[in-house]
Amino acid sequence: MALLVAAPVLLHLARGSVAYLGLLEDDYFYYAIVADKLLTSGKLTYDGTTVTNGFHPLWFLTVVTLRGVAGGLNPVFYGLLTTVSLVSMVATYELSRLFARALGASPVLAAAIPLIHSVATNLVVASGMESALDVPLLLWLLLELTRVGPVTARRAARLGAISSLAILSRLDIALVVLLFGVGWLWFARPGWRTIVPALVAFCAAGVAVPVYAAGNLLFFGSVLPVSALAKQLVVVPGLNVSYLKIVARYTVFGPAAGLTLVMGVAALLVLWRSRTRGQDGLRPEALFAAAVILAFTGVFYVANALNGWIYFGWYAYPLTAALVASYVLLGEVVAPRLPAGWRPRAAAGVVVLATVLALAGGGRAFAIRGPLWSVNDNGLLAMSVELAEKMRERHGVFAMGAIGGFATYLLQKPVVQLEGLIADRAMVEHVRHQDELGAVLRGYGVDYLVVSLHKATLDQEGGCYRITQPNAEWSGHRVARMSGDLCAEPIAHFTTDLPVRPWSSFSTLETYVFDVRGAQWRERVR
Repeated sequence: MALLVAAPVLLHLARGSVAYLGLLEDDYFYYAIVADKLLTSGKLTYDGTTVTNGFHPLWFLTVVTLRGVAGGLNPVFYGLLTTVSLVSMVATYELSRLFARALGASPVLAAAIPLIHSVATNLVVASGMESALDVPLLLWLLLELTRVGPVTARRAARLGAISSLAILSRLDIALVVLLFGVGWLWFARPGWRTIVPALVAFCAAGVAVPVYAAGNLLFFGSVLPVSALAKQLVVVPGLNVSYLKIVARYTVFGPAAGLTLVMGVAALLVLWRSRTRGQDGLRPEALFAAAVILAFTGVFYVANALNGWIYFGWYAYPLTAALVASYVLLGEVVAPRLPAGWRPRAAAGVVVLATVLALAGGGRAFAIRGPLWSVNDNGLLAMSVELAEKMRERHGVFAMGAIGGFATYLLQKPVVQLEGLIADRAMVEHVRHQDELGAVLRGYGVDYLVVSLHKATLDQEGGCYRITQPNAEWSGHRVARMSGDLCAEPIAHFTTDLPVRPWSSFSTLETYVFDVRGAQWRERVR
């Protein structure tokens, strides 16, 4: 399955087509561009000037290493990037199998359960994002939690090392570590003679995380990167219910993922209650690890539904481990209730179904991403190709908010990121204070402003265009944003209207380019 998902990139590279870029997430280019500029200019910068830390550090170091070995963002680099993704997919399957086995699944079922969503997992891993690391590292951490025995200093050091890698791959995995720590203290009730040496060993082995946080605090004024700060600017509290619906029904894991997780939680409660009554069942360590990943998954998505931003594909990374846990827990509840003679047949049915789903999904993924895939199947890529061509003779500093990764990569010109995700702390503060957009653009020396929208429209009134950054289409309506009425006609205005196929994305985009040098901005009343 891993080869079927990874091979299309190599196919497009062999054909000399840039269509492989459309298989990557737009935000992947934030990593690639900063990595390239670090090795060419010695600065952590996206636009060539502004120093930024808007990325997860472990994946960024991986991309920097691949860029250094390849000597550029060239076919060799993308071949190496694909190889890393392929290795991650294989490791993820094996860790999922071991996790299922540690939770109590039989050897046969433990090998089959990860196949159910193997293609979906591989697509998340192959997105070019930090999920290539955070998916397997989260599984490794959970697998460590299932081990039997006390938390000695040696085991705590191992947990600290694994935890630090997992957190540096995706910072919100720190919540998994917190849940484990609180749960251990609550259920194990260790004495101080156990807690102190374990805590010292854990912190010593995981020292990379506080070092990273201290570096952020020293150079950027916050322990969190600017990308995290930029997504915590809610001005109207609320819960994005549509976000939770997407997670439940419309991720790459299919329409039943949310229901499976809910059933997994119910099964966990049944098994936990059975154990507290002294009945046989899963080991307490297995139940605890399953509880940790299911609790983390729920908290993670609710927290993201509170910040107002839309769902991003790589945010599916907890689902691999959570779904494995759910299937094992459900099997543990259902199997004893089946007649003894039916159980082998049911297990065989699961194996056959999982294998069929994996083979069919893998073949479909290869066909879509390989022979059938073109530049026009990702409207962000198609729009960026056209934008780069139209701006070929324009020189200066550009600025763009959302969906600017492809555009920046193909423009090969300085682009200031207006959402603050890959900018500096000052840009985050401009957004927080909802500053006037024109003044911010002047402060960053911007010559051209690019606005590209999917379903939203750019309002015009009295000869002036109302522009907001970040645009509500991407960040939601409840967050702070800069705004301004730009009284100038665009120097370029075009629509990307592509054939819609079942696998196409962003087939319709409307893009405006404004020359803001000396342009008039009408003062707006808030």
